[in-house]
Amino acid sequence: MINVGCASAERIWPPSVARRSVAVPNGDGVASGGATPLTFIFSPPTCTNNLFMSKSLQTFVGKKSFIAKSAVFLSKLVSTGLFIGKIKYAPGTFGSALGVLFGYLLLHLPVPFQSLTLILSLTVGSLLVKVYLIATKQQKIDPKEVVFDEIFAVMLICFVAQFITKEIDFAKYLSIFGLFRIFDILKPYPICVVDRKMKNTTGIMLDDILAAIASILVYIVIYA
Repeated sequence: MINVGCASAERIWPPSVARRSVAVPNGDGVASGGATPLTFIFSPPTCTNNLFMSKSLQTFVGKKSFIAKSAVFLSKLVSTGLFIGKIKYAPGTFGSALGVLFGYLLLHLPVPFQSLTLILSLTVGSLLVKVYLIATKQQKIDPKEVVFDEIFAVMLICFVAQFITKEIDFAKYLSIFGLFRIFDILKPYPICVVDRKMKNTTGIMLDDILAAIASILVYIVIYA
């Protein structure tokens, strides 16, 4: 069944799943069945749930509890790439450079742990970016200080690059950095469409992931 009330058609999940919530302690230590920040990850992607999740996160972020304040601080730390995004000039470039460093460290892990790290980074990082946008009231724009998307995208390129070339030396890391910055700045189709149309957490992450995919394709042409 298709939900025609959304801006874009989406499949409606079974009501039994859509109404499911997780019981967690509230600020008073009492378990409640309401939505939590984890709902952003596990709830089905319907229009009603997206609105419900946003309001739930807004309520959570607005609380003055220690947990809420800690979550907001963590969201700032992650979203801005250890506050590198606060650099006045070219924060995306510095964020990409940090992504190269993290990518280098990532490749020193066993491949299964690399995959797990990327999955957790995308899941938890996206949630924290959403929390940051709510906390700073920037939900309808792509703030320049948010560089987690660049960091993750470059890490993704490094992960794939290791299967294309046996060794990734300094020159190849520079290539990864340069290719990504070119696509991230120029934003060819369809990256430009995502950047222009999707001013939300999904759009912030997706345009850089598409830039990463484009960079990987060029990397294959150069080094494969």
